[in-house]
Amino acid sequence: VDNEYNYRLQTDLPDTDFDPATVAALEELADFVEAGHSGDEIQGEIYETAKRRDVETGDLFGAGYRLFFDQPRGPRLGTFLGELDADFVVTRLRREG
Repeated sequence: VDNEYNYRLQTDLPDTDFDPATVAALEELADFVEAGHSGDEIQGEIYETAKRRDVETGDLFGAGYRLFFDQPRGPRLGTFLGELDADFVVTRLRREG
């Protein structure tokens, strides 16, 4: 599906292999999205979560781009995720589908 960002959202979960710290950060981010936050709040939380989990910010964004676009880079991730169905985002961040 094409979108205003011109990145193709992956309908199936891409193959990924993240280190444990990144996995923990993605789980934490999933909880944050599940709690019902805006795209701007999610964007800020990506930075905060990376800091808390001692993950390079770029690595956490990169993990998000892999999960949602199967690309090494993408649009402003938090804003984009805020526009998607929250259940889909949470499921994808937890790598459950």
